Amino acid sequence: MKEFLLKYLKDSFKIIREGSGLTILIQAKLNIDFEKLQDKAIEKNIKIYLYTYKNTILISMGFGGFKEEEIEKAVIAFSKIWFECINL
Repeated sequence: MKEFLLKYLKDSFKIIREGSGLTILIQAKLNIDFEKLQDKAIEKNIKIYLYTYKNTILISMGFGGFKEEEIEKAVIAFSKIWFECINL
């Protein structure tokens, strides 16, 4: 998942935590409308978990339910809604 997040989200995020189980914790480097992101994720049946830590919203992304060959498609779907939710 990390490889595909780096490929499709480019430098719009940073990884806060990885390697603890089957999740990656990320933080947006851009101004994201997280309410819109969460709504769009629900519409597209993409599960994301938002956490607030020190006034920063973090996103936990899990990949335990995917076959290896499905992960890239899942990240592509997520990246589409991610970029739709950037506040300019």
